[in-house]
Amino acid sequence: ESVDFIVVGAGSAGCVVASRLSEVRHWTVTLLEAGGPAPVGTQLPAMYFNYQGSPIDWNYPLEKQPYSCLSQPGSFCSYPRGKVMGGTSVLHGNMYMRGNIRDYTALTDMGINGWGWDEVLPYFKKSEDNLDFDTIREFAGSEKYHSKGGYMTVSRYPHYPVLIEPLMSAAEEMGYQTMGNP
Repeated sequence: ESVDFIVVGAGSAGCVVASRLSEVRHWTVTLLEAGGPAPVGTQLPAMYFNYQGSPIDWNYPLEKQPYSCLSQPGSFCSYPRGKVMGGTSVLHGNMYMRGNIRDYTALTDMGINGWGWDEVLPYFKKSEDNLDFDTIREFAGSEKYHSKGGYMTVSRYPHYPVLIEPLMSAAEEMGYQTMGNP
């Protein structure tokens, strides 16, 4: 049997690509992943360190650096990469992050077209289903960066460490804008 598309890697990007391709009814799509389903414990943010270096991690070492990872065995930094349905997103404690705007600007400055912040932001927004959108809309300009209705559910973690409130208060006292109290 043949298929129209084979997507290799069922991480965050691979799953979205396969899903989007499968929206065209006459296309057939196969999604391949080297690993199996994510263990139940990976749904608990505090447990994510337990899965780094485990069988669901490719365990790629980085080149030895003279001033980095000195506390690690052999002073080698690990670079966790998921070998599991969900990919590396399974190994990072359920955190949603985007690259820094300056990184995208640097790509444009290097002559890499189509990857500047203004070009990628619409795709970040399209992918996002921010459950806190109505809350963050209160903050000036937030709707420029976030949206609802995408494939990837994003929300703030409902449980916070005891020190979060004093840290947020300290940030506000220093003049930083925060997203309100947890």
